[in-house]
Amino acid sequence: MRFRLSRDFGGLASGTTLSFAAAGDRHSRGFLPAEPASSPGAAEVLATDARGRPALLLRSVGQGSLVLCTYPVEHMAALTPRVNPDDTVTLYDALARHAGVRHLVTTDDPRVACDTLIRDDGALFAVLASHAAEQLTVKPALPGGGELNSRGGEETAEGVELGPFGIRVLSVTGSAA
Repeated sequence: MRFRLSRDFGGLASGTTLSFAAAGDRHSRGFLPAEPASSPGAAEVLATDARGRPALLLRSVGQGSLVLCTYPVEHMAALTPRVNPDDTVTLYDALARHAGVRHLVTTDDPRVACDTLIRDDGALFAVLASHAAEQLTVKPALPGGGELNSRGGEETAEGVELGPFGIRVLSVTGSAA
């Protein structure tokens, strides 16, 4: 299944195509027919499916907004073995950017999930989790500033090495979190 963005959204350019695995029975792949009203303040179409039907709609409400997906992409991803990474990750990232979520650690590789943990004493750690079946070397970025450190010293000049489906926890120092 493919969605095509009809306008810029969350860092994705108009015309971007997102692909999702269609999985499950006919009920799991159900499409919710939706058409935005033509009145002021109504939802606008962010993306359409291959048939030109609304797949993502956005409605501004006060200082926030609502986003409706007319397909159960998360449910279908949950039913698909070894689905990660797929464009569900890309869609979630666009939603986070639209919502103003600030990521403390990132990588350019969609096969690596990034998050942070804060210990009770305030120490900050970056967690990198690989969804790849092969060894990866990634360069984590700290948009808020700071430096990554590990006790094992497995970093190379090229970046941080992650084994197949591996996880690395690195301490963050000097962060502007």
